[in-house]
Order: sequence, then structure tokens, then C-alpha cells
Amino acid sequence: MKIIPISLGLKKKLLALSNEKDCKELALWIKSIVNHLYWTAASSEGLCTDAVLAKWLSILNHITNVHEGHSALFPACEHGPLEGRERHKQWLKPGTCYFPPLVKKQSKFSF
Repeated sequence: MKIIPISLGLKKKLLALSNEKDCKELALWIKSIVNHLYWTAASSEGLCTDAVLAKWLSILNHITNVHEGHSALFPACEHGPLEGRERHKQWLKPGTCYFPPLVKKQSKFSF
């Protein structure tokens, strides 16, 4: 899989979404979401497609400060306690304007 073109396309779409009315908070998370894409690709060798997709979609919980209970295939974030900037970053709220398009965009990727 060619991750660089996918990540550039994702970043472009997230930037456009973050410029929409009431979606400015998403801009704070674009780098983290793109980094999560790279991490998912780099850390998923040998996993079945469903497990990789579960790992990728876990970002939707992570950005709302939910770090466990993602899915049966990827139940919890693998990071330790959040510190510094990551701990104090503004968490996004489920159900706000950016969530439906973000879910739709993320679910389209095939690993």
C-alpha cells in the first residue's frame, strides 16, 4: 500500500473540513490523525484487514478522549498516559459537524 498519497489526500480533506463553519477545532487534530494513519500502516503487518480497519477507526474515539472500548479487534489505545501538549489538547465532541464526514472519509480506506 502506498501510504504517502493516502496521507496527503487525507490531510487535504481534513484541512478543507476544518475550514467549514463550526469545524475549526478539527484543525488541532489533523497532524495527529495523519500520524495515526502512518502508525496504523507501520504497526499492522500480518494483521487481517478487519483488525487493521479497527485500529484505524479507533482514532474516532481517541480524539474524543476515549481510549478503550474501541472494538473487539482493537479494544484500547496502545499509548501510555498522555502528557504535555497531548494531554491538554482540546478534545473533540462526538456528534459535532465534523464527525459524520470524518467517519465517512476514514471508513473508505482499504488496508
